[in-house]
Amino acid sequence: MPYKIQTILPYQRPVFICQRLVGKPGRLVDRPPKAVAVSTVLYHKPKHMKPFAILLLCYCFFQSFTVAATPVILKGQVQGADGRPMSFCNISLHTAAGKTVKGSISDSTGLYTISCKDTGSFYIQADAAGYAAAKTALFTIDSATGNTLTMATLQLSAAGNNLGNVTVTARKRLFTMEPDKMVMDIENSALATGNTVFEVLKKAPAVTTDKDDNLKLKGAACAIYIDGKPTYMSGEQLVNYLKSMPADAVAKIEIITNPGSKYDAAGSGGILNIKLKKNKAFGTNGIAMLGGGYGKYPKERGSIDLNHRSKNLNVFGSAYLGYSESYNLLNYNNVIENNGNITSQYRNNYWHPYSKWTSYKLGADYNVSSKTTLGVLVKRDNSRMFARTDDVTDVYGASGKLASSIYAVRNDTSYTHNSTYNLNLKTELDTAGSELNIDLDYARYTASDMDWNNNDFYDNSSLPYRDPYLFRNNQGGVVNIWSGKADYTKIFKNKLKLEAGAKISRVKTDNDLFVDSMQVKNWIKDTSRSNHFIYDETIAAAYATATRAFGNTNIQVGLRAEETGSTGNLVTTSRVDKRHYLNLFPTLFITQTLNSNNQLNISYSRRISRPGYQSLNPFVMYVDPYTRMEGNPFLRPSYSHSFEIKHGYKNFLFTSLSYRHSKSDEVMVILQDKATGVTTNTSGNAGSSDYAGLNITASLDITKWWSMDNNLGGSYSRNRSTIPSFSYNNSSFSGTASSSNSFKLPGKFKVQLDLSYEAPNRYGLVYYKSYYQVDLGLQRQLFNDKATLKINGSALLGQTAVRMHILSDELNTTWSNKWEGRKVNVSFVYKFGNSNVKDKRNRSTASQAEQNRL
Repeated sequence: MPYKIQTILPYQRPVFICQRLVGKPGRLVDRPPKAVAVSTVLYHKPKHMKPFAILLLCYCFFQSFTVAATPVILKGQVQGADGRPMSFCNISLHTAAGKTVKGSISDSTGLYTISCKDTGSFYIQADAAGYAAAKTALFTIDSATGNTLTMATLQLSAAGNNLGNVTVTARKRLFTMEPDKMVMDIENSALATGNTVFEVLKKAPAVTTDKDDNLKLKGAACAIYIDGKPTYMSGEQLVNYLKSMPADAVAKIEIITNPGSKYDAAGSGGILNIKLKKNKAFGTNGIAMLGGGYGKYPKERGSIDLNHRSKNLNVFGSAYLGYSESYNLLNYNNVIENNGNITSQYRNNYWHPYSKWTSYKLGADYNVSSKTTLGVLVKRDNSRMFARTDDVTDVYGASGKLASSIYAVRNDTSYTHNSTYNLNLKTELDTAGSELNIDLDYARYTASDMDWNNNDFYDNSSLPYRDPYLFRNNQGGVVNIWSGKADYTKIFKNKLKLEAGAKISRVKTDNDLFVDSMQVKNWIKDTSRSNHFIYDETIAAAYATATRAFGNTNIQVGLRAEETGSTGNLVTTSRVDKRHYLNLFPTLFITQTLNSNNQLNISYSRRISRPGYQSLNPFVMYVDPYTRMEGNPFLRPSYSHSFEIKHGYKNFLFTSLSYRHSKSDEVMVILQDKATGVTTNTSGNAGSSDYAGLNITASLDITKWWSMDNNLGGSYSRNRSTIPSFSYNNSSFSGTASSSNSFKLPGKFKVQLDLSYEAPNRYGLVYYKSYYQVDLGLQRQLFNDKATLKINGSALLGQTAVRMHILSDELNTTWSNKWEGRKVNVSFVYKFGNSNVKDKRNRSTASQAEQNRL
């Protein structure tokens, strides 16, 4: 038999009791002789045993301490289903019984490390918002384990995807927090059915609107993106576009309050990115939707989305169309004091639009090689709107009696055509995730708006006191955008990620307004109101960021430089305004995993809000004889510093605390001529503003059949303005609350109940009144879950109007803007096709910030 090897302590000398192979009794020797098997090992007892025993006890004590203080380092990587590294995933170490031992987070390369001082059986789990959890197999740590263990790669798959014969299911929460944004998932919400994108955006956390329905994020102007690309309109055009776009087409809304250096610096409040639904199934597949609704007027909509990929070619396309008839009722009342005399104007404005819109998208991706993909994308949006506006203005004299009235009718016809073309090249440089991405873009926006205005004037006896005033506005506009960008990402093995890129864009707008009026039965051009304005702007930008993981801490620092040159040419008066400025925009992001249940994010960014192209156009547009709109070519960019701290607990409770300081904020300025009663609406640069906000989001599973997503927000703001006749220095508190409740019923039924409330608040001279709304939805899965029927009622309880009061030494105006919010909608969605090949690739374009300012 072979010799038995046993471990001995340093002070011992081995002796052997050997036994001959023939089986005779052995004898004591110092080493085993040849042909002798070791049977038993004994040890000589050294002299002076007591001192050695003391040394032995000390040795054992310190040796055990040293072993306990030396943890085992567990290393691994998290990847997506496509094999790409996944960053910022929650990593947790569990005992075999499921008890959480320790937590960490994957870095920008998907790598993670966890130290473990305990012994026993364990497994590691990776979690990420929108993905099913992935676990390693059980492994053992004992005294024989080395200093480092490399774990098998964890692959995360999207929740709800089919993996062969295994179905991964997980409830998609309405709100999820990611290191750089909050995501609002409305794809499976019955309450999105039949509503517009504008109505859904208003329900997003920290999103509000002003009196003109312009969207604001945390009290400041924000950039609006659709699938990573900006919209083609701003102001009234953008609002009308979002109000006509069905929310059925939206999957998620990304709320990015502190964008990194890779993003354009535009938008003091941040970015609202509207992500449209994608065909997530693999193979040749499609999704068809048909729906309708009724409030005071009917609505119709439909869409189809197709996707197919062969071995090296992926072709995808979609088409949306819709019809909407709606209304807007505006009550706008002024009280004017002039040298002790008080007069009043009461306006009742009823806008009744008929809108039709279509949207088409066609794209293709070709795999030039296993690492390089060439893509092309073409998108076309068309809208046509016919609207009639009936406006009654009653003027009351100092005695409080009716003095005169104006009855105005406006018939409006407008068309918009938006076309974008994108060429994209993406190549992977290594297996770690390093890549180069190049985008070339061209976008063209054309619009035409023709309106006929008829104004009749009556005295207090309802008799005409002057001839009717008839005039027409014919406005045409063309915007061309050229842009190109390159983004380079390098990932190193030492948990370092470097990103760098450059972008250049040129925007040219051409707006021509022709106004004529009826004079002596002939249309005569009004040269005082006709206008031709050309604006040309070029922005060159470059950025660099570095991301590094230090244990459970992930740090990203970045810097973006943007150089802007612009020329505004008022052709009508031969006035030319030129500007040139260079700005630096630093960013900082720190992500700290405190333990397996708690994660902390700290961020800072400096941002800019440039004036909209239309805001710089100095021409005057009359709404009625007492109301006019005017651009301001002297508008300056505003700058802001934003700080935010976010905390996440167990991926269901998220808290954020934010602060922003802005200078030269662009605000809507209302000026009133006390002598004539004419109100001018223009834009100006206010002094400064401060905003502090607290936002809490909690997603709870009350029972197996009842889940709840809640959001609670509170804010404090101070605003200052030094604009003559529009100055202020005030502060206010405000708050919002919402609760989305989902109930699973037998028979694949699902009921959803939404509650929302907005407390009174103040911004500048405007006092906003409180607002609340209750929505109810029902949906059912059909045909083996291939189809979904959805029904919902919007604003079943609550207001459907924005109410405000503008008050100062110069102004006293009440405003109520009511829309068709109370309505019932129905939709039917059907998924068809197979799931054998990959889905289309998602990508954005280079002309992101420029299109949003149109």
